[in-house]
Amino acid sequence: HESSSSESSDGTSGTPGLEPVPSPVPELLC
Repeated sequence: HESSSSESSDGTSGTPGLEPVPSPVPELLC
């Protein structure tokens, strides 16, 4: 299930790459 990013979007237990992604996104927009 960890490989499926679509399913991990809802599960925080398997979102090691989704958390760091949203962080840099807002920084670039600013």
